[in-house]
Amino acid sequence: MQYEELINNQEQKRPIIHDLRKRIGEFHQMNEAFYNSLSATQVELKTDEDDHWQQRSLFTEKQSKLRKDLHELEQVIYILSMSKYDGLRCFSE
Repeated sequence: MQYEELINNQEQKRPIIHDLRKRIGEFHQMNEAFYNSLSATQVELKTDEDDHWQQRSLFTEKQSKLRKDLHELEQVIYILSMSKYDGLRCFSE
């Protein structure tokens, strides 16, 4: 009798076990899809960050060049104003 009860128990639990296996498989699929979407988002964020720093680098480079050009122009203006002042001083003497 006990043997038959064990077999009956096993037969009763078989659909439950089958359903659990199916649910576990579905969970793994959902988990994989979620992981893949996170990976794609991470790639997008990394690309956006790289683009940001590349643009920032270009901006900094242009800003440095403009500052250098401005400094050179200020020097030229100073030299020209000094030479004009020296020229005027020569005429006044």
